[in-house]
Amino acid sequence: SRIERFLKYLREFGYQPVVLTTRGNREDWKEKKSNSSTDNIRVYRGFSIRRTPFRILSRYFKLEDAKDYLETLFFIPDLAITWVPDAIIKGLRIVKNENIELILTTSPPESTHIIGMMLSKFTGKKWIADFRDLWTQKKVVAYRPPTILHHKIAVKLEKCFFSRADHVVAVTQE
Repeated sequence: SRIERFLKYLREFGYQPVVLTTRGNREDWKEKKSNSSTDNIRVYRGFSIRRTPFRILSRYFKLEDAKDYLETLFFIPDLAITWVPDAIIKGLRIVKNENIELILTTSPPESTHIIGMMLSKFTGKKWIADFRDLWTQKKVVAYRPPTILHHKIAVKLEKCFFSRADHVVAVTQE
């Protein structure tokens, strides 16, 4: 619903939003409902891996907790990293073909900011990174890196996003 509100206001300010998301997204707002804020918005979908080997094995061996832990170990910064390569390729085409002026990414998942950062770098377009809440500093419940190395990578990525984005949006002052 947050991105829907963004879309509504972007349209009110004269922008024609174009959405790039994963295919089969369970929060697929475009197919769930149609309203004036999302009608006539072009939606592109990138390929992502939904069934990791850990998910397949956990189904047979009842290892749900182990699956989650193993995915956090191997998919950095999050499971959505699997759609980053395809999203960058599709995003470059979209920026060119749709005459995109501005790139807006929102998280979670934080891997979407990798896409925005790379698209901005390759195209020279301005990039806004929307974090809702900060990633590593205020999410005591949601942010639980499995190792200190994962934490260091997340902190470096977050700093990189903050320094490279043209604007950062967050709901916390920090």
